[in-house]
Amino acid sequence: MSTAGFEFVEWEEVFLPMANLHGGPALEDLSLLPKKARRTDKLKLKDFTSIDGKACVSQKFKDAVESLEPGAHQFSSIELQEKDGTPIPEQYYLFNNCQAAPCVLAAHSEMKPVSYTYHENMPFYFCHSTNVGLSRQVVEGWHLCGGSIILPSGCVFMSDELFKRFKQDRLKPFRYHEATFFDEPWMAEENVPELVQWMKDNPELAEDKKRFFVKKSIKQN
Repeated sequence: MSTAGFEFVEWEEVFLPMANLHGGPALEDLSLLPKKARRTDKLKLKDFTSIDGKACVSQKFKDAVESLEPGAHQFSSIELQEKDGTPIPEQYYLFNNCQAAPCVLAAHSEMKPVSYTYHENMPFYFCHSTNVGLSRQVVEGWHLCGGSIILPSGCVFMSDELFKRFKQDRLKPFRYHEATFFDEPWMAEENVPELVQWMKDNPELAEDKKRFFVKKSIKQN
């Protein structure tokens, strides 16, 4: 999807904390995130854009998510500007999706070939966003989350309730695909056997990677 282009201004990139749509850990210090960004093109500004890999969302997006999951995610206010530096009046935020869990069932999803381009040839997994099977017991109770280990290309998972709110509020420029739920547990040996073997073969590197197997939520921190 095409989104309006922006670049951060008045910010020294000493440390690049993540603020991502796809699910990850909570940020300890939101003050490290940029506070201003300036237009680089003339595309229409909608409810989501990406700035240097960071998710930037509208007030409508924030209201929709927090109506169902208050306090589950992080939003850091950012001033968006026109090319000449004039502030854009609408409120926007850098968004950090703080919920992720290994939930994609490989046997019920259209998988892409395993990637070995990650650090130390660690296997990484992607699936097609149009055919995804999820473990119901892993994601039940959440309204917005990421997939942790097996990632659908450019996608995040949302509940039916959040989908209805997004459609009701006409949030753009999102595209939606329906996932299928299965009453099956998520087992690493069945879904990511190459990663399990890699961890056995690289015990000195494996400890840090165990975080991928944990259901992460800011409310558990």
